Order: sequence, then structure tokens, then C-alpha cells
Amino acid sequence: MKIPVQLTTPPIPKAPWWQALQQIYEQVATAVNGKLEIGAGVPQSAGSVVPCINLDAVSCVYVSGTAGSDDVVLHNLGRVPYGYILVGSNFPMAVYSSPTAWTATKIFLRSSQAGATVRILVF
Repeated sequence: MKIPVQLTTPPIPKAPWWQALQQIYEQVATAVNGKLEIGAGVPQSAGSVVPCINLDAVSCVYVSGTAGSDDVVLHNLGRVPYGYILVGSNFPMAVYSSPTAWTATKIFLRSSQAGATVRILVF
């Protein structure tokens, strides 16, 4: 979704405060529309963490351990995450949350496949 580049009908079109507001609004719309990125777009290896450019999230890659057991995934958010999104893996598999409490540096996941390289977005 994109925000409109111009504000709708101004209450007082010639007022200096309206013109200043319109200019700021246009600058924000130009800076944001179509330019929000999720990750840095660089190759990642297992165990890597790449900060996202415009979101409070990180892209993490890890190798799953024994199926059904806790996998520790490190992140650098500096807070307990709200969740994660599975971005991809090299095996068909399920990834799900462990009952182990998450921390400001680690989340704990489980999977149905051992030895898979998994990419997730932690937010």
C-alpha cells in the first residue's frame, strides 16, 4: 500500500503552515513509498543475523537440530521478539515455537526436519 503523495483538500490553501505541512508530507511520502526493505539483501550463512533496514526485525539463518527438540536461534533485537516468519528452508518442514521462554538475545524453535537450513524473520 502506498500513501498518497499529496494531502487532500486543504482547509486554507494559501496558509504558510499548510504549505509547510504539505511539503513535509510530500517528502515523507516520497521517502517511504515503495522503499521499505525487510533485509539487507546480502547472502547469509547458517548462524548469521542481518539487521533489517527499515523494520525493527532481523533476518536469521540457522540449521535445525534433532526434529522435535529445541533449536536456539540468536538475534540482536535487544528485546524479546513478538514473533517470527518462516522465510524459507531447504527441506519441506514445519517450524514451530518451543515452550521455552524467549529472551532479548535468543528464541527457541522446534522443527520437523533435522539438518535443515532455515531462514526466518524475527520481529
